[in-house]
Amino acid sequence: MQESIVAAIVLYAVWAVARRYLPLALKTACIEMTLRTVKRFGWDRLERIVLKAKQPASSACASGCDTCGGCSPTDKTPSGEFVVNLEKMSRKYRA
Repeated sequence: MQESIVAAIVLYAVWAVARRYLPLALKTACIEMTLRTVKRFGWDRLERIVLKAKQPASSACASGCDTCGGCSPTDKTPSGEFVVNLEKMSRKYRA
């Protein structure tokens, strides 16, 4: 029983780290592989969940890699100017 609990915790930790730090191309490949597997087994509900979680790219960028600036906010700070936005920080770190 303890081994299965530890395995579940480790799998969740791997999933959380991969979700945060994997490049977008690998995330997209993982999502596509998951969708193919889910469709093969006929798990329609899980397929809807995965499709719902899949983030669409902006209309200006086909891959969503943010190299064109289409995926990021338009109110960018000019280079050389350092601004701390307390409103964004309070939303980000709110418990």
